[in-house]
Formats: sequence, C-alpha cells, structure tokens
Amino acid sequence: MGILKKLIITASGDVGPGRGNEQIRKWVDANGGKWVSKIQKGVTHLICSKENWKKEVDAVQLAIDLGAHVVSYDWLEDSLQGRRKLAEKKYTWSEVSKVRRKTKEIKRLSTKADSMKFQKGCDQARKDTGSDLYHTYLDNTGFEYNITLIRMNLFCNTSARYNLRLFESNTKPHVYCTFIRYSPPGGTEWPSASGVPVVPGQIGRSLLNGAGTGNDATVQGNTENEQEHGSAQGSTENEQEHGPEQPAMHSALARAIASIAPQPTTPPADQSYRTLLTPLGSPFDTAFASFRHAFHTLTLLAWHERFDTDALKTLQKSRARTLNLEPFVYKRPDPGLPIGLMPAIPIPIPASTNPTWKADHATAAQHLGVTLPATTTPLSEQHAIGAAIFREEEARKKSAEDARVAAEEIARVRKGLGLDKKAQKEKKPNWNKPLFNGVHGRPRADADGKEVPRVQVGSARMAKRAFLGFER
Repeated sequence: MGILKKLIITASGDVGPGRGNEQIRKWVDANGGKWVSKIQKGVTHLICSKENWKKEVDAVQLAIDLGAHVVSYDWLEDSLQGRRKLAEKKYTWSEVSKVRRKTKEIKRLSTKADSMKFQKGCDQARKDTGSDLYHTYLDNTGFEYNITLIRMNLFCNTSARYNLRLFESNTKPHVYCTFIRYSPPGGTEWPSASGVPVVPGQIGRSLLNGAGTGNDATVQGNTENEQEHGSAQGSTENEQEHGPEQPAMHSALARAIASIAPQPTTPPADQSYRTLLTPLGSPFDTAFASFRHAFHTLTLLAWHERFDTDALKTLQKSRARTLNLEPFVYKRPDPGLPIGLMPAIPIPIPASTNPTWKADHATAAQHLGVTLPATTTPLSEQHAIGAAIFREEEARKKSAEDARVAAEEIARVRKGLGLDKKAQKEKKPNWNKPLFNGVHGRPRADADGKEVPRVQVGSARMAKRAFLGFER
C-alpha cells in the first residue's frame, strides 16, 4: 500500500536541482499517489518553490482557493524517507516563513547577546586585573567561567561570597589568568584593581613568567627600593662598627635577607580579599588547574562533581563532617543555561572516608599556592551545611532515644503481665507429647524422648495386603 494513496499532487516552480517535475512524478506514482501536470479541482497538495510562493503566482492563489496544501519539497522527501505521510502543517510555506523569521531573529539576538556578554566580560577583567586585554572565558557549550560560591549565615541572615573567574586574552594565541575575590558577610567590594593584594609567592611566579601586572611592577619597585635602602643602611652601620674592610659581605647578606619572602599567612575572614591565582599570560592548563584547585578547596568537591545534583548535598555534607569544615556552596546556573563541559567518561566519585579523596583535597590546597580566607571555619549551626548536619544528628539521636523508650515500655508491659516469668518457667517433661493415650495404650518414648510406635502382632502381614483405605 502506497504512502501517498488517495493524494493528488502537482508542483509549481523549480523546487531544487535534480528535483524536476518528471522525477517528482515518478516518486508520486511509485508510492500510490496521482500526479497532475497543473493545479486543478481535486488537487490535495501543491509542491511549490520559495520564489513562486513569494511572488504569489496564479498556481499558488488557485491552490489556496481550492483548499490544497501549499508545501515545500521537504514534505515529500521526509514522507518518502519516513515511509508514512507526514502532517503538512510545519511544511506549509506560511509556517516555514514563520520559522525562518523566528530563526533569523534568534540569531540576531544571540549575536547581540554574545556581544554584550563579551563586553561585560571585558569590563569585568579590566576591573579585576587592571588590563583591558582580557575577557571572561567561555567554553564550547557557552558556559561562562565566572562562578559564585556562597556560605550562608542563617543566624545573621548574611552570606560570605567567593567569585572565581577564568580570563582569556582577546588576541591569539590565547593566554589566561585566574582571579578570585572574597567578600565577607556585610563587606564591601574592592573599588578597583589597584587594591589587589599580591601574595609574596605570586610575585616570583609573575616575574618568572614575564607577565607581571602594573601592580606587580609597583611592588617589585618598592621591594628593590627597600633592598637598596637596607643595603645602604647595613653598609653604613658596618662601617661604623667594624670598619670599611667588609662592606661587600654585609651588603650581599642584607640583599639575601631582604630577598627572602615571608611565608603567606591566612588573611582575616572579616576583610575583603582578592588576588590572581595565576598571573597574566599563563597557559590554559595552569590557569584552569588553579581554577579547579580553588573550587575543590572551597567546596570540598572536585570540579566534575558539580553535575551530580541529587548526591551533591549528601556528598558535600559527608566530607564536611569528616573534615569538620564549613564549605562554600556552588551556585548552579539557572535552568536552561549551559552548565559547562562534562567528562566524556563518567568519573567515579570517591566516598568521604576514601583516603584517595583526602589526598586529592590536600593536593588541591597545596597546589593552589595561597591560603584563602575563611577556609578553616569549623562546622556550626549558624551556617547552612553545618545546620543540616546538626539537624541530621539530632534526628538520629531522637530516633535512637525513641527506640530506647519504646523498648523500655515493652519491657515494662511484659513485666506487668508476667510474660517474662511465664517464659522463664521450666517446662514440664513431655509437654509436646499427645495429651491423651492412644488406642494402643500409653505412648512409649526412647532414650532421646522420641515416641516409639507400638507394632501389633500380625501388623506386618496385614500391611502387605492392599486395602481401600480401611482395615478389617
């Protein structure tokens, strides 16, 4: 049975190369349809070209007047490939025109939105790094590497917040940098990039990579001035105390002491903090590694574990309970927005008690190179994760207490009814034997207490006979 049975089809205009009317006629006839050379009464479908539809030729006008479906060639092609007649609505030229207009509008708006997003990323990079050569990095899915991590204080109705960003250069070959900002509860943001504190260990990395910012240069200049001042002062004091015979040695010693950077200390949790985790001009692997390590340190979750919505809270609470640390919570993108690249092969998630996870967490904090503020806050009922853990602990204790009270109540009732005493009473001998003697007299028992049936004389001989369910 043809899929075009009871359909009368004709065509108008050039529907495409290699799709002439003769070829269409063969396909229609081969699939049970009827082909006519021109529009006439009874025609059900008019396959029309885009140009003839726009020009509204006579064939199109007549088909509309006759109530025929004016469709594109795609309707016939999809029907033949699907081996069934498809609905004509989305293939009519009026519907196709609507879809194309909508597609063009979406493309125009998406281009405008991408341009606005790019400009916004440039402004953010200029504000954070002081350079106008960078923008916020977007992956192939359109996910913007500008994430927010929040720690709520339920008692004070405030929140501490981390903004973690990965910036990409505007020019190729692309270079990257990783920036992080901490805002304490009720704190204010930094006014500009001039206030970015530079961690001592970060200065050396910036200089080694040859990508120091203006702030790095300022700090470097101040350090050199201090070294020169300290060297000169040390030389003067040396000459006064020990004479001018050893100025070179003391000058070199002063430079060596001044060049030793102090170990980074934990910044206070009640003050704003911002820094570059990787300097400007870093390769992608280095910048993205710092991004992932910072995320792991703050949330106790690996970057790929952010996808697991159902087990996310359970896993985070379990690890927080193990380390007794209050983590930050990742604010996922709104529904419908991209969530970033997913691993091609699912990565198994280790349990909170797995030594591998603890080693990964320690490695992430070590590779980060800096100590971030508010990362050693212990669990408490003030914060969201701590409050949830305390509620679960209270529920567990309450359940155990209810079970204990119920067991005590059952024991008290049994004691009042004397059930325990009855159960403890010694059972009489032959308590499970027949209550009355059998027809053959008192039952006998062997040494183990098992009943031994009595065997009557002649019973063996009678057993050999065939009975119909009764004895004589």
